[in-house]
Amino acid sequence: MPLFALGLNIAWEVIYTVQGLANPSIQTPVNFIWAGCDLVIVCTYFKYGRKHFPENAKAYFAQNVTMSILFLVMLYRRNSSEGQSMIIAVAKWLGTLAPTLLMGIYREFNVYIVMTGIICSVWDLLYIYLLNKKIQEEKNVALK
Repeated sequence: MPLFALGLNIAWEVIYTVQGLANPSIQTPVNFIWAGCDLVIVCTYFKYGRKHFPENAKAYFAQNVTMSILFLVMLYRRNSSEGQSMIIAVAKWLGTLAPTLLMGIYREFNVYIVMTGIICSVWDLLYIYLLNKKIQEEKNVALK
């Protein structure tokens, strides 16, 4: 199972299991069981599966591009900085930049990882800029 798909799948199961604890339904125990099965698959993946993937696909940096874009979508849709912070924004950027430099340049030059890291950085820095702008706007409105 591709790691990206596995990550999305386990996230889905855990989110809806936790949500089901607040609003129980017949689906809640099913989600819990599937989340447990996904955890077994995750453990199996990290124990046996990684060695079979090409080197440039191991990190699945494409997921980070999606996350970077979705942070901007969230900011746009909320039209507010509520639930967002500069610490999270900068940590997301640095959290992608560090492995980009380490795995894409330092260990061995890997154009896939470097290009994906650059794309993430562009979106992350745009998010940082727009979030900061939104925070400043909200502070100015509050001062009036």
